[in-house]
Amino acid sequence: MTDYAHLYYLASPYSHKDPVVKAERAEVATKAAVDLLAKGIFTFAPIPYNAPWEKYGLPGDWNFWQDFDKAFVSRMDAVVVLTIDGWDQSKGVTAEIEFANENCIPVYYLSIEQIANGDLAHIHPDVVTKDRIKLLQNSINEHIFGEGSKL
Repeated sequence: MTDYAHLYYLASPYSHKDPVVKAERAEVATKAAVDLLAKGIFTFAPIPYNAPWEKYGLPGDWNFWQDFDKAFVSRMDAVVVLTIDGWDQSKGVTAEIEFANENCIPVYYLSIEQIANGDLAHIHPDVVTKDRIKLLQNSINEHIFGEGSKL
């Protein structure tokens, strides 16, 4: 069996009242995903993937995409937040971070400059940390034996 690389979810802001800002955000997220892949980081980036679908009548807001995006986050090894303008005010990015935290999925923060400089050691390749394993074990233990049960 082939040992595949880790999979990362690239969270980035998109929604904005100005369509130019939306297009710029989609372009920046696309370039970031391409640059990460070129460096061997396998990334699912929902903005570049979903934004073109708006021209076929699908909405481009978090209310529509949240279940779709959470389904992908739940299958990833980690969430990488692209810290471009607006990330910290984005309803979607905030919800993706919260969902990842609730499900013991690591969250990392990454700037465009870090991608360009290859400063990726904090997100790759050791994603499954001892802390994450312990969180998962405690979650399972609490689910089976009740609240307050920890390893």
